[in-house]
Amino acid sequence: MQIRSMETDQIFMNAPHFDPVKSFECGQCFRWHQQDDGSYTGVVSGKVLHVRIKDNTILLLGTSEQEFHEFWAHYFDLCRDYAAIQGRLLTVAPWMKPAITSGDGIHIFCQNLWEVYISFIISSNNNISRISGIVETISRLFGEKISSPVPGEWYSFPQPEAMEGLSEQEWRDLNVGYRASFLVDAIQSWHSCSQEVDEILLTKRKQAAYLSSCSLQKVSGIGPKVASCIQLFGTDQRNVFPIDVWVRRAMIHFYYQQNRKVRDETIQQDALMLFGHDAGFAQQYLFYHARTHFTK
Repeated sequence: MQIRSMETDQIFMNAPHFDPVKSFECGQCFRWHQQDDGSYTGVVSGKVLHVRIKDNTILLLGTSEQEFHEFWAHYFDLCRDYAAIQGRLLTVAPWMKPAITSGDGIHIFCQNLWEVYISFIISSNNNISRISGIVETISRLFGEKISSPVPGEWYSFPQPEAMEGLSEQEWRDLNVGYRASFLVDAIQSWHSCSQEVDEILLTKRKQAAYLSSCSLQKVSGIGPKVASCIQLFGTDQRNVFPIDVWVRRAMIHFYYQQNRKVRDETIQQDALMLFGHDAGFAQQYLFYHARTHFTK
């Protein structure tokens, strides 16, 4: 990875094996929005960043070299050896090659657990465009306005206390539909989830934050798929394998030889056994490949 500053709040970056566009479009986050010129603008942890790709160089507007090293390099997971991950996946599953080829450049971002927790409850049986719209609405209503050199009005994702008083009807008025009651319960249950992470970090500082699927599924509206997404995108757990319609199609196509009767539980067990600690990365490659190459 190489970076160079051109002027205040603007840097250029060369990062092999990192494709921001694929990473923004692989279903892991909802606050990176494509602009008319093909660039992207995102809001992350109270920071705004504009990303544009030109001649294999990534232009970042809205940050400094120091902030890049202190925050964005970690967020974009730029220090991980993705080539090694791909090699391990191909060793255990040579049939992954088409998915890895099409998804090459995807990084799993290091996101805020609270934002992931709420966003993926909203995501249940929902499409990415609608999820993004709801997340933007609650950010504008309950988040804090951000000062940024990036043109536009930007708001941080709201803190728990800003939404904990919302009623089910108020959530329904925000177009979340039947998920309204789930969100009320989720916010009330948040403290026990965050406390579980805090206790582990305090007692095992050198180990990654961990949330059990069972504890997450005690919250109304969180099933196995949403729980796995919260684990994968909101903590350091990469040994999980969320299954949605696209991942299911990819696994049936590549691994089960069109056996459409296989159950999701079986797919998940087989994937975890096969991919181990790299399961989350395999899931992202399969999701992206199916979504871009398979038709409904």
